[in-house]
Amino acid sequence: MGSKLSDIIARGTCALCGKGVHIDNHEGRVACNGCNMATDNCTCPPER
Repeated sequence: MGSKLSDIIARGTCALCGKGVHIDNHEGRVACNGCNMATDNCTCPPER
């Protein structure tokens, strides 16, 4: 399951700005690659 989950995360984008995402190991949440905040608290300007 680990590799399948990482494949899904690798294809994901932040709902607020559109940048890529990663797993924040400290909080265990999906975080934005741009600002490193959880995707529901993203502080990046939208790329769209």
